[in-house]
Amino acid sequence: MVVPRRALLVIVAAAAACKDPAPAPAGTATPPPPPREITAVPVTPTPLVGDELAAAYVDGWTAWSHGDRAGFARRYAADVVGHAATGADDERRGRDAVVAAAWALRADVPDAVAEPMLVLVNQRTVAAIVRVVGTAPPAGPGAPATATPLGVLWFHQATFDDANQIADEWSLLDHATVRGQLGQAPGPVRPALPAVPATTTVEVSAASGLERANLATVEQAAAGFARRDVAAATAALTEHTTDSDQTLPADLGGVAAIAPGLRGLFARHPDLIRAPLTLWGAGDFVVSLARLTVGPATVTVAEIALFQRGQIRRRWRFYDRAGLATPLFAPPARGRPARAR
Repeated sequence: MVVPRRALLVIVAAAAACKDPAPAPAGTATPPPPPREITAVPVTPTPLVGDELAAAYVDGWTAWSHGDRAGFARRYAADVVGHAATGADDERRGRDAVVAAAWALRADVPDAVAEPMLVLVNQRTVAAIVRVVGTAPPAGPGAPATATPLGVLWFHQATFDDANQIADEWSLLDHATVRGQLGQAPGPVRPALPAVPATTTVEVSAASGLERANLATVEQAAAGFARRDVAAATAALTEHTTDSDQTLPADLGGVAAIAPGLRGLFARHPDLIRAPLTLWGAGDFVVSLARLTVGPATVTVAEIALFQRGQIRRRWRFYDRAGLATPLFAPPARGRPARAR
């Protein structure tokens, strides 16, 4: 068969195109394209609310219990303000100062465990009753040869920023009770709470009418306190009310046992001034903070009240009585009734 010359040229050209290209001379390879620049997009944390905020709060105390100082510190904003148990001149400012204050208890009780037993949430603020238990090792010659148990309740209130870090806190613990339980100061003080498994109760505010009614009741009691009117200040208490003042050696049961302590306070300190700080509710609970000026001393007092059908079923009170000769709300000694209305 005779192939035309033009067709033969086409076949030859096609065959040439199918061959591997000749290698390029050394040094003439095409460089790869430059890598693409990737701009990091900052991740903005979602502000936690409700039960999620409560869980994050409890995680902070878990870090404290495990001795994880760095993990505990990460819960705080760099510019956090820690309000003191006395006056504004004793505030702690900055993460390092606040964490150091919270860590101080672990120096005496290295195995201390902090367990939030009650956690209340209202928007971005959390308040808690934290049970702290542990044992202090023997202190040295002359000290008890066995470990000394510690078991106290600690009030803590924290307000979180949008990054879910604590920006503002109140921390109230009666150090006289701590020292008394550890044998470092005379009593009487509350006996150490047992180191038994604890459960955590969480209440989140619903901004309900019931919460507003409970707040109004506490405000009325505060107004009676300001007037030194014992009847008005105790109007929401009943014979079934339990008053758990953490500076007293035991709880008081019933308004008849609670009112004398208030009368004694008014009798001992006629110049007493109460300045409210915060007041808010969550479910059946109301949290209040106030500053009491007692002569030259200023004391921050926190109270958490549990309501039942419009009356206070139980109330916890926290303050540091350092510098006070007598706990503020201590009932008068038997046979010495107070002379206050």
